[in-house]
Amino acid sequence: MSSKSWQVRITTTADVGSGFLVTERHVLTCAHVVDGAEHVDVTFAQHPDLSPRRATVIATGEWRRDGEDRGDVAVLELERPVGVTPARFATVHAPLAHQAVRLTAYGFPRGYDEGILGEFRSTSDQLIAGEWLQLEAWTGHGAPLEEGFSGAAVVREDTGEVVGMVTARHPEGGGGRMLPFRALVRRWPDAADLVPVPDHKPGSVAALRDLVQRCADDHAPETAYLSVMEKLSPLPPPPPAGGFLSLWDVAWFLLTEVDPAPGTAPWADFAAHLAGRSPDPAVRRGLLAWAEEHGAGTAPPRIVGAGSDDVVPHPRRDRTQRLRPRHVPRLGPRRPGRAAAARGQQHPRPGARAGVREGAPRPRFRAHRP
Repeated sequence: MSSKSWQVRITTTADVGSGFLVTERHVLTCAHVVDGAEHVDVTFAQHPDLSPRRATVIATGEWRRDGEDRGDVAVLELERPVGVTPARFATVHAPLAHQAVRLTAYGFPRGYDEGILGEFRSTSDQLIAGEWLQLEAWTGHGAPLEEGFSGAAVVREDTGEVVGMVTARHPEGGGGRMLPFRALVRRWPDAADLVPVPDHKPGSVAALRDLVQRCADDHAPETAYLSVMEKLSPLPPPPPAGGFLSLWDVAWFLLTEVDPAPGTAPWADFAAHLAGRSPDPAVRRGLLAWAEEHGAGTAPPRIVGAGSDDVVPHPRRDRTQRLRPRHVPRLGPRRPGRAAAARGQQHPRPGARAGVREGAPRPRFRAHRP
């Protein structure tokens, strides 16, 4: 069977889009494909022997139909495993533009229920507004991005590895934009051990994720970030556009977006920083152990109010600061009716294809049909 047998068609009562299997039970697609739906049908395009499978929308990003373009991500959970090998992912920051890597995407435009393949290239490795990479058609006569490509995996043709997901199209030229997979992990932390991070083992990244997610939500992410980075650099890299979504988002940003100075390990310093503010002794010990193992330059020598047996002292000086609590938005379980309410009184035409939205700020691109 094809190595890309993880490509799927997503069908709701109103739309059709694309998606891809990332674990034995989880599928990723765009939030605008499943907007308003609690359950969808998932069809494996390369497995005609498999009947459509029911899936539940378990989480979505911050995308909203009323104008928020960021976080156009949805996670679907199948009722049971299907025995199909999930997609493989390219290393974070694998260059796409400089070597003119051929990229493909598998979509389901009108008239192609079995799907159609488009070929593209990334115009630059520079992110657009800190979120997207731009795509253009590989040739002038290939299949363009159009309705039905939303949620399609963008794949390196030479390796078969996924580098991102199609989220929008341009009104002219056949191109559009994709969300690189490192941006998907910001919204769905469970995918942290799916994408290789240079110099870090998948199990190590997953261990940090699990510890960070056990920390209280009353820590302000940007304050925690600056508390670590301002001691390592006089001008630290700015947070991502729109700000950090959670403490995990800070950890992921440090692992994937910050180029550390020689001899520093800001991701480990961040773990030590959180250890100084966690009320859970087990979490404190875990964070300190992770920090020491991964090259922390600092860690709190003691925890105010903690017993002497709760924390193993670190020989370096204390470089922590008290944080100001604030609400931290993050990707969480989908609440029934939330997306449907955002749709207002709209009633999508039955059978309409999930449009790949234009790059311009509008609810969704709809192609003119004859």
